[in-house]
Amino acid sequence: MNDKYSLRKTLLENTKPVKKLTAADLRSLILSESRSLLKEHTIPDKDADINDMDADAVWDIMTGENVEEAQALLDRIGSATGWGSGALKKAGVTGETLKDKAEEIFGDKGTFASRVSGMVAKLDAAEGFSKPEMPALEGGDVAALADALDEDGEYNVDIGSDFGGDTASFAEYAEDQMSGEKNESARKTGDLMVERWGKLAGLRPINEIETDERFPFPGAATVMPGAPNLGDGGAADLGATSGEAELFLKKGIGNKGDDLGVSPNQSMSNGDMKPTQTNVKAAKSMLFALANIGQDMEGAFASSDGEIIDGHHRWSGQWLRSGGAAQMANVHVVDKGGMSTGEFLTMLTVIGNAMGRPTKLN
Repeated sequence: MNDKYSLRKTLLENTKPVKKLTAADLRSLILSESRSLLKEHTIPDKDADINDMDADAVWDIMTGENVEEAQALLDRIGSATGWGSGALKKAGVTGETLKDKAEEIFGDKGTFASRVSGMVAKLDAAEGFSKPEMPALEGGDVAALADALDEDGEYNVDIGSDFGGDTASFAEYAEDQMSGEKNESARKTGDLMVERWGKLAGLRPINEIETDERFPFPGAATVMPGAPNLGDGGAADLGATSGEAELFLKKGIGNKGDDLGVSPNQSMSNGDMKPTQTNVKAAKSMLFALANIGQDMEGAFASSDGEIIDGHHRWSGQWLRSGGAAQMANVHVVDKGGMSTGEFLTMLTVIGNAMGRPTKLN
């Protein structure tokens, strides 16, 4: 049938006489449109959010008799990562076995739909920032972060009410300590990066991160002056910092109330964990669930209240698979110290910037 036909154009929008449709044309048109609508809600690609997924429709594809359609769904799920298709095959999940696997893992349609809606409710309640403002710590940074948050030693970030230089403002403190020189370069660069990213993404500039004079955010995808730009590689080394970054990491030395513990490689119940992102990807979440990946968080960070800093898809996949019953291993837990979520995330983002971790744009 000619692609120019669509139900909307034929029945609603086209005011001119149209070529008469045959019965075969109409059946083909209805089938094509219904499949298109179904696909919009059943993981159309790797970038679709689970927040918008039609769980009942996904279940019907997984447990239906159409092996070709089931395999097409798995192909989209596998595209979430470069290794996704291989992981599904290794777990024995194919178009032919998906029905049995889905019923083995999730039980029935009601259970699957309930787990999806429960996850979406948690995501809707998240208090985090947009990705370009979230902490970008790597698992290997745990020792450096613990040093920065410990009152003992050569480094200590200024958190409490007894402030270094008798001021909560790091900008004022830095200006005084660095011979009156104003250090505005990081903020100007950061603002420019956010603006450019916003234009590319078709969004307004982001300004969700807390305005906290203790923790001056240098901007998206950049680091604080004096910090090495590590990207997402290696492990942070506080000794490699200088200038403004080193000053920030040492401002709390000798002051009280600047001690937050970091407990590496802890176990945490999946059900007790809370997302700080407001969305996760449907394909990646389903990949982790079907291939049974993600119980090992591999050094991802979370707050002592269970708020996930990174590793959201490990959590979401295991939530779908276990309904929250899974025990997540190797979580680096950071004491929240009574801070609000906004304060806590701002602190970690800026500490990461000072250690050399730029935030990620996506």
